[in-house]
Amino acid sequence: MVAAEVSLPSSVERVLAAVASVQRRVDAALAERWRALVLVLATVAQTVSAFRVLSRPGYPRLRDSKIFEYVGWQLARGTTLYVETFEVKPPLSFETTALLSLIAGDDQLLYHHLNVALTCAVAVLAVALVAEFAHALCGEPAAAVAAACSLYVLPQFALRSGFGFKAKYFVLAAGLLALWLARDDVGVLGRVAGDGRARSASDVLAGVAAAAAVGYWQLAAVVPVVVLGMAARRGRRAVGRVVAGGALASLVVLAPVLAAGVDGVVAMVNQTVLVSRYATQGGSALDRAVRAPNMLYWGRPLFAVGLVGLAVAAVHGRDRGGAWPLAACGAWFLGVVVAFDLDAAPDLFPTLAFVAVGVGVVAGRRGPAVRGVVLSLAVAAAVVNVAFLGGFGVVVEPFDLAEGPPSVAEPETVAAPYSTAEHHALLWHGIPAETCHVFFGPTQRAWVAAVDGDPLAERCRTTFP
Repeated sequence: MVAAEVSLPSSVERVLAAVASVQRRVDAALAERWRALVLVLATVAQTVSAFRVLSRPGYPRLRDSKIFEYVGWQLARGTTLYVETFEVKPPLSFETTALLSLIAGDDQLLYHHLNVALTCAVAVLAVALVAEFAHALCGEPAAAVAAACSLYVLPQFALRSGFGFKAKYFVLAAGLLALWLARDDVGVLGRVAGDGRARSASDVLAGVAAAAAVGYWQLAAVVPVVVLGMAARRGRRAVGRVVAGGALASLVVLAPVLAAGVDGVVAMVNQTVLVSRYATQGGSALDRAVRAPNMLYWGRPLFAVGLVGLAVAAVHGRDRGGAWPLAACGAWFLGVVVAFDLDAAPDLFPTLAFVAVGVGVVAGRRGPAVRGVVLSLAVAAAVVNVAFLGGFGVVVEPFDLAEGPPSVAEPETVAAPYSTAEHHALLWHGIPAETCHVFFGPTQRAWVAAVDGDPLAERCRTTFP
């Protein structure tokens, strides 16, 4: 029994034919230019957004960047992470900001601007890698551009980098780079895998990048697992090279903690592992599952398209390198969001990147008419969300940046426990903290109460509870 063909109205067919005709010309124009276009679009998006934030009067707005930047400033001046300052994140974020603090010296404004510049650059790298994956899976330049633009269906992707250091950008870039370097058909710096030295170096660097992703966020542990799975298809030597790269990177990242001895290691385990059971998250998994797509507003259709595209590519896309590693990581990060980690829109960044590749797959594999429609929607999303902060105030309100200048306490009034204004003063005036619990939020309060600790203690707990 043959299924009846579905015929479209002639008017719809004419429109689709016209879209396909235009898209073929777009494909030809993008053939040799798509990489440069993606880099330009991402650079403009991040630069415009950073300028929008930094050009506002008063001290720069920081949001939770003040945590990363102040702790980095502390480390650059000899404070021992986890022993003298309490933090739930792995060390690499703070080591990165500490390096920038050493470069800036005592110029705190320069230090913050360096953090903004580096975060914007890492965001551009992530966008470029998403485009590369989309192109590798379907071979269509327009699909790569559509994937890159799809990262901007969330207005905060461009905007958040303007507030300073944000670990999720670094997690995303390091994870995508690790997956790219671990591909069967790619050697280091894009050289073909037939070059044995390039393939070996690529495996080692994949291990380094995978370890870096975990060094920025412990819940990125899926990345080294997937990278090892990709290497296993090439044999034990490939796995050994990945492990060697990851072990070397981990040793470098953990060296300052190991230098603090048993106290440093125990304190790190307490804060990055054990304290997670005291993390406070409002709402249920169902609440977060509903809230996540609602954060995308009118970008939800593209998000749904990307989910379907990535899933289908993982099942049927063994050609051109396959999509299963991307689908595995995307599913993991989506599960993390739904299970317990959705405080704000940036928590969606890792999920969104892998879904964006799925948008590119749909654009590249469904013919020029569909490709034209998807590309148009993705470009429109990028333009509206970057230029107009997500809306015009008619259907969707633009993202609100109306708050006044951040309050900064006078240096002589700063005393623990610290208020938000005092946190700003600690950073902008370079004031050493009096307690290890500098940013004493709900999770730290729950931990201190559970272990009968002291919120004003100069040293953090260095024994297991």
